[in-house]
Amino acid sequence: MYNMMFLKKFLYNAVAMGAGCAGVYSLLSLPLPYLKYVIIGILGFAAIGTVFLMTQMQIENAERERRWAEREAERKAEYAKLRSEG
Repeated sequence: MYNMMFLKKFLYNAVAMGAGCAGVYSLLSLPLPYLKYVIIGILGFAAIGTVFLMTQMQIENAERERRWAEREAERKAEYAKLRSEG
């Protein structure tokens, strides 16, 4: 299960990287006067992408911590139940 999830995520990232590289290559093949606009656009896109990925990681970490807290509470409740019975 985990390996398939990893493989799907890896392939998605590899395809996205390939498409991004192809797009950058096609933009950089424009005539020289447009090159500075292309570079500004690439840097802006990279900055927005970085912020997006940071936000996504923060959300995933918060969700993971919430699940861990729920599991810990369930484990403690189970332990307290076992102690009260014994």
